[in-house]
Amino acid sequence: MLDDRLNHKTRFAFGAGGIPETLKNSVWDMFILFYFTQVLHLPGSLAGVAIAIALTVNALVDPSIGSYSDAMPVTKLGRRQMLMAIASVPFAISFTLLFWAPPSFGPVATFAWLVGFSVIARVAISLFTIPYYALGVELSRNKFERPILTSFRSVGTSLGRMVMPIVAFTFFFAASPEFPNGQLNRAAYPKFALAISLVSLVLMAWCIWGTNARSKEIERRVIRTGAVRRVPSLAVTFGQIAHAFRSTRNVRWQVLLGVFMFISLGVLNVYTLHLCTYYWRLTPEDIRNVSAALPPGGLLAALVARYYVPYFEKKRLMLTCIVLYGLVVLVPIAGPLTPLFPQPGTPLQAPLLIGFKFMAGFFYGAFLTTSATVAGDVADELELNSGEPRQALLSSFTFFTMFAASAVVNIAAGIFLDLIAFPVGLPVAQVSVATSDKLAIFSCIVIAFAVSGVTYVVSRLEISAEKQRLINEQLEARYALAAQGASA
Repeated sequence: MLDDRLNHKTRFAFGAGGIPETLKNSVWDMFILFYFTQVLHLPGSLAGVAIAIALTVNALVDPSIGSYSDAMPVTKLGRRQMLMAIASVPFAISFTLLFWAPPSFGPVATFAWLVGFSVIARVAISLFTIPYYALGVELSRNKFERPILTSFRSVGTSLGRMVMPIVAFTFFFAASPEFPNGQLNRAAYPKFALAISLVSLVLMAWCIWGTNARSKEIERRVIRTGAVRRVPSLAVTFGQIAHAFRSTRNVRWQVLLGVFMFISLGVLNVYTLHLCTYYWRLTPEDIRNVSAALPPGGLLAALVARYYVPYFEKKRLMLTCIVLYGLVVLVPIAGPLTPLFPQPGTPLQAPLLIGFKFMAGFFYGAFLTTSATVAGDVADELELNSGEPRQALLSSFTFFTMFAASAVVNIAAGIFLDLIAFPVGLPVAQVSVATSDKLAIFSCIVIAFAVSGVTYVVSRLEISAEKQRLINEQLEARYALAAQGASA
């Protein structure tokens, strides 16, 4: 039963569920720091601290969400789907309001607005996404089905990443006589956030409805051997976390993997719009095209995942992908600092950036798809060692590390903007090349450090196809024994 294959209704619905988190992340990463610093004129240090506060609260809450999701009783919607449904409307409202700060606000009120609605929006999306990731582990443990399911999620997230900048810079932030750089138009942001929120609501509902039947089948046939059914206290949650780290070494490496991976992504994402606007000096049309080139690479990696993930050794595959990803990310940032790379305004610049973005998307997508199957394997190992499902708790570790690393990156990014006295509200032509070059150098240093860390951590993971086969056999035997005991 654990190895059952899934129908396309379940696969497509599960894939849709990954898009809301991706849309939130894409908008957050590209626009949040830029909007509050360059559009609302909040000092970079204050913006970085506000974002870090929201990320820290999110990181601290996530393990409790994971523990609670694992202990949820069976409901008509499904054990995981109940929390996902509760999260949808609060997320949509708070995310829209985040980009709707009143014009009359000064720095203190703007800071409070950013903190308040960021916390609500991020905790709400965690209530959806953590159970969603746990759901992906539970739907099937088949070694061929897992890569397919992960691919559907990756296809969904790639489509989200690809469509977001196209829609943003075509319909909301397109150049106009008043705003040649449309991303500086304050009035466009509330409409854009509302559109993202409404699309997310529809996709959340599709995921909950489409995965419900398979979840209820699992809940009927799999009897959990542990006794936890109540809402876990903080003491219980911290006990589960401590046990996970003690009992399963791969959990520790998985957490460190997230730290380094999200540092490398964090600095790149936080400065994306700054680099595009002031360093590469791209037009809104070029920003749209360059940003939209990353997801098709990830989409291609996801579509062909079933042909390489089950057949290649996962650790070697991850190492190859992360090294190549680091190279194709660093070259276009470091390149313009030398005379060897096309400079801003030259005909070859935008096409080269598009090519590098596509390759970065492919290698990152291949790494992400492979690491997602590894995360599922680690979740199975943790369940075997703990005697209880811990899929959501492990998913919360991923989000904890992502938000903790992002908090550090955002504080550093905001402080660095102030340290180099990065101009606020000036036309692009009035920002000196030397100032924008400092952003590029800082980004290169952080990314190189983080990619090196990822490489080391992956090399320490203890994973193999044979180990996973034995874990699945032992879990099947445990479920069968529990079922016999219940029927006796």
